[in-house]
Amino acid sequence: MPDEYNFYAEPLRNYTCEELLPECECKLSEQFHRYGIVTCQNVSDFETFHHILSNDSVFTLDTPFRITLSGNTVLPKGFLSGLSVTELIVDDFQTRRVEEGAFDGVLGLYGISVRSSSMTEIPDFRAIRSFLRTLRLDNSRLTQLEGDNLKNLTKLVEISFANNSIEHVADDVFQGTEKVTSFDISHNLLTCLPPRLFKSWKHLVKVRLSYNQLLYVDHLFFGTNPEVSPPGEFYNMSSLTELHLEGNRIATLGSKIQALTQLRILSISNNQIRTITTNQLPPKLMQLFLAGQFISYL
Repeated sequence: MPDEYNFYAEPLRNYTCEELLPECECKLSEQFHRYGIVTCQNVSDFETFHHILSNDSVFTLDTPFRITLSGNTVLPKGFLSGLSVTELIVDDFQTRRVEEGAFDGVLGLYGISVRSSSMTEIPDFRAIRSFLRTLRLDNSRLTQLEGDNLKNLTKLVEISFANNSIEHVADDVFQGTEKVTSFDISHNLLTCLPPRLFKSWKHLVKVRLSYNQLLYVDHLFFGTNPEVSPPGEFYNMSSLTELHLEGNRIATLGSKIQALTQLRILSISNNQIRTITTNQLPPKLMQLFLAGQFISYL
């Protein structure tokens, strides 16, 4: 490509994505609903990046994208401006930070999957609160979940923070996110979780709390604190079918788990439970995992 070429003059229909964006590989999905698959390493100029993808140079206008980025330590402000993105995948431990305003100007961003990073803070999602449905910030360096950046994500249905170093979760961190169906905070350093955490998630189907240091979980499903709910009020968990508690320090299962009337799968392997009675088990339970424990009575 000639050095004197002006990227912004007109669409370059005679050039390939790789010629215009040498750090990237591009292809069109073969599914019925077509979208552009863009995989990039060490993007040096994000202004050119989002301009080329949005200006009809390679893909037709209004093409949605699945974008995978690696090699960038910082994702800058407005780096997806003008794009509609079905999923943004970040997959590099070098990625340390997402700048404030990074999602400004995006036309739509429906899923974020951080497969690995060195991020220690939750990014600012305010610009995409009305779009985001799936949020996975896994294999990173988060130590706490607090503040406003996870609030009012009104379309969010799936949340995962697996394999971080999270020790603390604020009780109001997910305020305004009421459509969550799947929650994963496994492989962290939690000793407890706030009792209000699941109260507004009336559509919750799957919960993974595995491999933390939790001592008890009853309070997550059953309100016993009058400040949280009336004494004895059972949170609406009629949709919960799968609960993973393996690899914690739970010594007593408690009787309140039985009130999870739709629970089909319960994993409590590798805890410190010694006794389980049948009246502790949910009525529709189909699979119970108990490996790594010395159960004296069932």
